[in-house]
Amino acid sequence: MPEQADIAASLIHFTGYERQVGSIEVPGLIYRLLGNLLGSADIIAQMADRCYLEKCRDRLYPEFVDAGIARRRDAEGKEIIVYASGEDLVRKTPAFYVGATHRLENDLAKGYHYAEQHFRGQNLYLEELAKNIAFAREISADPELLALRRQPPDTITP
Repeated sequence: MPEQADIAASLIHFTGYERQVGSIEVPGLIYRLLGNLLGSADIIAQMADRCYLEKCRDRLYPEFVDAGIARRRDAEGKEIIVYASGEDLVRKTPAFYVGATHRLENDLAKGYHYAEQHFRGQNLYLEELAKNIAFAREISADPELLALRRQPPDTITP
């Protein structure tokens, strides 16, 4: 069982950005395919969520602050603000998607194409994701992003 736990731990890295996908060690091609599918599903499922932009603003940004991701220091020690607010994170989401697309296409070997086979040629996740990105672009001029009105469900029960 410890061997499977090590493999599972490696597969989880396909969903993160702390390592280059190509540097993740797995014991064979089937596990690489599984990792590519897992990483692809993680990106497209989150970004296709109807409440994705609200979750970025209200939940992900505070996580970035707590994790020290919202700000960083350059080589000279000068503080760089990566995300100034939840609204700033939403405005930068289309640019993030450009990088995510590169990751999907190249690093994760287009694993998302399997969804098209499952849905008989249509990729419902990418369609909804594209709507979210287009909406983020559309509302980005509003300083308060007042068009973001959806209330994501609570995911943690008391």
